[in-house]
Amino acid sequence: MTKTSSKFLKIGLGSAVGLAVSSYLVVAGLLPALIYSRPVEVVLKDPAAYVGRRIKIEGKVVEGSLLEKKTPALEYRFRVRPKDPAGAGEVLVHHVGIVPDTLFIPGAEVVVQGTLASAAGALTFESENVLAKCPSKYEGKKVPEGYKVPGPNVAVR
Repeated sequence: MTKTSSKFLKIGLGSAVGLAVSSYLVVAGLLPALIYSRPVEVVLKDPAAYVGRRIKIEGKVVEGSLLEKKTPALEYRFRVRPKDPAGAGEVLVHHVGIVPDTLFIPGAEVVVQGTLASAAGALTFESENVLAKCPSKYEGKKVPEGYKVPGPNVAVR
């Protein structure tokens, strides 16, 4: 082996090792941030598959289920049900910390991040983060009665 080829071999091996270590660090750093997001009805179909795992569940807050305890910390318990009114089942959520104001609106849509736990057959979701969805912001405005909505090729004057 010549001196030049030995030098290229050392540079190539060093680069390969550096790339492998960098790739590992990137993947290892991103894995904790990758959390499954599932509708509550999917989690309720097979809860054993999700117990002990960090996940996000999506659903609606069951009206009248929100309990708040202000001392010593902000502690909340509420139930989350499927968005579809025909969907069955609920999950009890326990959260310590600040929650969005829209959580207090009956039927509010939420995404809750945390860990699903099962004790004596009852499911409890230990929440780390509560996000509220606000679909009313993005819905179209209602057209007053008597007004006609123009089509795509109609000029509005």
